[in-house]
Amino acid sequence: GLLVCETSTIRKQQQQQRQQQQGDYNHRDPSGVSRPSQLVDLILADNYLEQLDPAIVERLVNLQRLDLTCNKLKELPHQLGFLSRISALSLAGNPLTTKFKSSDLNDPKSLLQILRNRAPKEVQSTHQYDILYKTSSDCNDTAPILLVQH
Repeated sequence: GLLVCETSTIRKQQQQQRQQQQGDYNHRDPSGVSRPSQLVDLILADNYLEQLDPAIVERLVNLQRLDLTCNKLKELPHQLGFLSRISALSLAGNPLTTKFKSSDLNDPKSLLQILRNRAPKEVQSTHQYDILYKTSSDCNDTAPILLVQH
């Protein structure tokens, strides 16, 4: 009787541990969707997107690459202009109502500046820009980065 009881207790404990681990796994979000501030690459190509939610866009503070090709976007939110880390932005195949120069479309920094300039004046004044020089630990180069302070 004692051996059966111990085996039953061990099985229950193992089952509880498995359920807890499964529950923990279900709460993880490896895609980063629930934590937009942690996203670095975001590929939204071919998704029939008609608009970008400005509240989500402004939380993508670490975004470096954004692919929005072949969607239904007519406008870009000015909040996109304040994402200072973007180095690659793909917009081809969208029916944008604002016509950008092809040189601006090929230069993310230029396009972001245009979007920043479209922000309401009160929004522009709340963002202060400082050019900082940061040395990467991976290389000897010192490169300017744009830091957005909120």
